[in-house]
Amino acid sequence: MGFADHMELVDRDVRQLLGEDEITYTPGVGEAVVVSGIFDANYQHVELGEPGIASVGPAVFLTLADLPSHPKTDTAARITRASATYKVHTAEPAGMGSILLRLHKV
Repeated sequence: MGFADHMELVDRDVRQLLGEDEITYTPGVGEAVVVSGIFDANYQHVELGEPGIASVGPAVFLTLADLPSHPKTDTAARITRASATYKVHTAEPAGMGSILLRLHKV
């Protein structure tokens, strides 16, 4: 088992520890899929620099392999959780096959 395989196992264990949410990912083209992820309604994003900028808003942490399209290039993708629908504002790689999606409510 290689390093990437070990990291994938660790990522899945951490998500189980933190508590996963059922997320519906609807690509711009194709069928919606239900995936597990970690949703944070008040994710705090901080950009360092002068001056530092901070924002708070919804975000979800997902595994790319679970998604039918790449959210960085699929600008029509939608995320649904607990009957609220969001569009992807930014997609940031989160290491070893994971992605953090900062969201805007539709």
